[in-house]
Amino acid sequence: MKNRLYILLAIGILSLSSVANAAFQLDSRSGTAADNEILGSEVTLEYQTDSGTQKTATDNVSVITVNAIYGYNPSWADVPTMGIEPGEVSTFSYQIMNVGNHSDVFSVTYSAKYYLSDSTSWNITVSTTSIMLSPDTASPVFDLVITSSAQVTPGAYVSVSLNIKCDSDLAAVPYTGDNGFVYGGFGNQSQVVTATVLIAIVNLTKTVTVNVPAGYTGSLPAVVPGAKLTYRLDWGNTGSLYAKNVEIIDILPTLNTTLTGNAVVYSSQASAPILSYFWNNVWNLTPAYNAAKIRVQYNTIPANSTGNITYNLIIK
Repeated sequence: MKNRLYILLAIGILSLSSVANAAFQLDSRSGTAADNEILGSEVTLEYQTDSGTQKTATDNVSVITVNAIYGYNPSWADVPTMGIEPGEVSTFSYQIMNVGNHSDVFSVTYSAKYYLSDSTSWNITVSTTSIMLSPDTASPVFDLVITSSAQVTPGAYVSVSLNIKCDSDLAAVPYTGDNGFVYGGFGNQSQVVTATVLIAIVNLTKTVTVNVPAGYTGSLPAVVPGAKLTYRLDWGNTGSLYAKNVEIIDILPTLNTTLTGNAVVYSSQASAPILSYFWNNVWNLTPAYNAAKIRVQYNTIPANSTGNITYNLIIK
């Protein structure tokens, strides 16, 4: 009779729980703290005999103790691959939460592999190497910082594996309780990040074409008074990184030429440059025949983009 009673009680308890989606989620929880006792509560059975006598039967189970569970949930670096200029810094940020049900220590280590370079070309640091966390507590944000040397070769890169370990149980994995909640977390996880050395290389060329004046029959090229000279400047970023704060200034031969009309600018990138002319000792957005300089300005020139400007001068 006693065994049957326990079976019915168990069925009654299970019927109250609802089973949810058991997928691992960031809301994993620690649950009841480790070493807490679940006290055995007494169960009582009362009945009467045919003679009307009241009878009572009782039983109990021994005290049981909640076991420890382990693991953490990570917040990995959002962008695991970055470009870096020589002598510059890339920073990858992390945070973890203890989803075990007792305080634990988490160790942070890294290993690196170098390509087209060696360890002398890089400096790698982690802002923390060991974190003590209480249950359901998140760590402060900590950083993996990669610095390239000023002499590192463009195209070189370093691949860094950041490893976070739960000191109590490296093999910990989350599990789904019979209530549908996910408890605990993983005890040993890694993320690989990469920093690649990029560099801007902007080239510039200047050419001139002499246009023969109408009716001129003399020797060529017709570099004569009244002839029109068409100048062209071409530039392009052949590097792997954008160039910023770009300024191109062309000085015009004002002693024996005059500017005629607007310069024409072409750019392969979406944002057009700012074109200005220097006359009356200031930069102006409109041209003048006596302009002494032409200036082209870009906030940035992306990698693999080109541009050019053409303008005409008349020989006095």
